[in-house]
Amino acid sequence: MALQLESARFRGDPVLEKIRAADTTAYLKYGQSGGHIKAVQFALIDLGNPAYAIPSGATGFFGTETSNAVVKFKQAEGLTPADPVVGVGTITKLDGKWTLPNADRDEWLSWPTRPIPEFNFTRKNEMDRLSSGQTFTFNPVCGTIPTEFKGAITGALAELLDYQGSPDGKYSPSASWGASPFDFYHFHLAIDIPATGPDPSWLAPGGVADRAGKLKQRAATLQAKADLVAPQGLPAWTTAYRNLLLAPTTGTTRGMVDLFLDVLKEALANSVAEGQPLRLVWHTFEIPVWRPISMYDEDLRRHWRNTLFLAPSTPLSPPPFTPTPSNHALHYLEFLEPTFLVDQNSVITFFGPNLIETAALVDLDMKRVWDNLHPDPVKLARRLARA
Repeated sequence: MALQLESARFRGDPVLEKIRAADTTAYLKYGQSGGHIKAVQFALIDLGNPAYAIPSGATGFFGTETSNAVVKFKQAEGLTPADPVVGVGTITKLDGKWTLPNADRDEWLSWPTRPIPEFNFTRKNEMDRLSSGQTFTFNPVCGTIPTEFKGAITGALAELLDYQGSPDGKYSPSASWGASPFDFYHFHLAIDIPATGPDPSWLAPGGVADRAGKLKQRAATLQAKADLVAPQGLPAWTTAYRNLLLAPTTGTTRGMVDLFLDVLKEALANSVAEGQPLRLVWHTFEIPVWRPISMYDEDLRRHWRNTLFLAPSTPLSPPPFTPTPSNHALHYLEFLEPTFLVDQNSVITFFGPNLIETAALVDLDMKRVWDNLHPDPVKLARRLARA
C-alpha cells in the first residue's frame, strides 16, 4: 500500500491510510474502537480548540463525545456533509494540521515543557530559521573558530534538526528533538584507530592529545579559583568563572579561548600532515526522560558522525559498527568533547572542554541543568502516562 499520510501520528496506520485513499469501507464511525481512533482523538484534542474537546480523553472508543468533536471540526474546515464520520476529507485535513515538524506527538508535547527554553532550539525553530532565511552565527566571545569546524557544526545542526526527518531521509524518525543541554550539545573530536594503532604524532608532546589535556587542566584550575567566590552553580560562581575563561593570553600564560582554539587548529594541521580524517561523533537524546520512551542507548537514531578532512564536512551517517561504549573505544581515539549551545536567535556558543565552560560564557547557571538531569518520579510518570 502506498503511504499518503504525512504526520507521524497517522502515517503507516493501515486503517487511516485506507481512509486517505478514499476506501469508504474503512471510514470511522460511532461505536468503533481501536488504536487508529485513539490517534484521531489525540489529534483533535491536541489542537487545543474547546470545540474539539473530548472530555473523557483519547479512550480509543468512538462515542458521542468523539462524534461531536468530529462534527465541529468538519464544520470549521468547511467539510460536507458535517456528519460524525471520519472520511477522506476529515483525515486529510487533520493530517495537514499535524504534518512536519509537529508530527510526532511525544516530541511536540516535549517542546514547551523543556527546561532552559532560551537554549532549547527545536526542530520547529529550525523550520522557522530556514523559512526566514536566517543563518547560524557564532558567538564572538569564543574567538576565531576555524572555518572547517564552523561548517561541520552548522551542517550537522541542519541535518540533525531537519524537520522532515533524520539524515536517513524524509519521514524517517527524527534524529533529535532539539539542540539543548538535554538532547545534543557536544561532539567527540576523534580519529579512527588503525589496526597498527594511532600515529604517534597525535600523542606527541605539543600534539592534539597533549593540548587537549592542558585545556582540561587549565579548566580545573580556573574552576578552583571560581570556587573561592561562591559554590558551583550559583550566579556569582558563573560570573567569576566566565571572567576567568575570557581572560586574555598574557606572556606565556595562554588564555582559555586560545587554548581551546589551539586544540582545533592542531587537530586540523595534523589531519593534513598525516592524511588522517577527523571524525566528529555526535550523540543525540542524551537524557532518557527527554527522549522517546522506547529508545535505548544503542539506538541508531542517537548515533551519527561526519568527517572533516581538507574539504567541507561530509553528510552525517550512522557509525559503521554497533555503537556500544566498548566498540566506541575500540574504533576511535578521542581528544576532546567540544560543546555548544544554540539560542533562540540561532547564535551558537561553541567552547570546551565541557558544558560547564560553554554555559558560563552565556551566563547559564549549571544548577539549572543539573536539577533537570534526573527529573523526579512524578515528571517521569507523566511522560509514561501520555505515551
